[in-house]
Amino acid sequence: MRVTVKLLIEMLEVEDPNLEVYFGGLELYRLKDRGGVLQFEFSQSVYPDEEGFVVVENHLERKQSKPE
Repeated sequence: MRVTVKLLIEMLEVEDPNLEVYFGGLELYRLKDRGGVLQFEFSQSVYPDEEGFVVVENHLERKQSKPE
């Protein structure tokens, strides 16, 4: 499915503006114009490996537990 900004706005207009958007466990980092294509960037990389399995790499720093 080809998604344009216009289509995305139309789809979102019918939703409650106070709803939280869920990205399946990915954390949205920013939106970036890549020369005619708007890219959603996340704090994780998601890509297929050589065998076709989906790989997720988390680039967030791990939260350290509080000392007791």
